[in-house]
Amino acid sequence: MNFSTHCRRASKRENRNVDLPLAWHFIRHFVRNPASVGAIAPSSPRLARAMLRDLALDEGDNILELGPGTGSLTREIKRCLPESA
Repeated sequence: MNFSTHCRRASKRENRNVDLPLAWHFIRHFVRNPASVGAIAPSSPRLARAMLRDLALDEGDNILELGPGTGSLTREIKRCLPESA
């Protein structure tokens, strides 16, 4: 089963590319100390959807998301889970 089959339609707020204040936060920290930053911009909802688009899961499969972030991937996973999950 394709993971995105269950996705409800994203709201306008969820559909935004990047939260600009958050993006500036990433860039400021990168400029101050580039060696300590793993990304110069936060992941967008669009990137999260692309990452999950072709994910094939069967009922009962697990998803493990590792690492710190801003939550865009977590929100997309949650949006695409069937209501019974």
